[in-house]
Amino acid sequence: MVKINTKKLGLKKPVFVKVTVKKIKLADMMMNKLLKLGIEQDRTELLKERDISNEDFVNNAIKMNNMEIEFADSAFDFLQKALNLSNKERDLAEDNLTFEELGNYINYVIMRIKGQSEEDIKAMMNSEIKKDKDPKKELDA
Repeated sequence: MVKINTKKLGLKKPVFVKVTVKKIKLADMMMNKLLKLGIEQDRTELLKERDISNEDFVNNAIKMNNMEIEFADSAFDFLQKALNLSNKERDLAEDNLTFEELGNYINYVIMRIKGQSEEDIKAMMNSEIKKDKDPKKELDA
C-alpha cells in the first residue's frame, strides 16, 4: 500500500492505494499522455515563431485547446481510478487544481505508484526548482 497525499485535491485525508498491475498500467498510460501534451505544446510554441496565416494559427490554437480538454478529462479519470475517488471528490479536485497544479499532482501520483518515496519526490522537486533558478543557467541563455 502506498500513502498518497490528497491535500492538493481539497481532500483532508490521505488515500492508501494498493499498487496493482492495473494501477501501474494506468500510471504509464497517463505519463504517455503528459509527454504527448508536452510535445504538442512545444510544437505550438515553434509555430508561433514562424510566419503562419491567421487561419493556421487559429486552427492550431483550437487543436491545442481540445488536447488540453482531453488531457484534463483523462487526468481526472486517472486520478479517480487510481485513488478510488467518488464523483463528489473528483468534482472537488477539478475545482481546486489549476492546470499546472494538475500536471504536477499527476506526476506526484505516478511517481508514488511507481515506487518513489515522498522524500525522493521532494528532493527531485527541489533540484528541479534549483535548476530553473540557477543564475549560471540564466547567464548562458
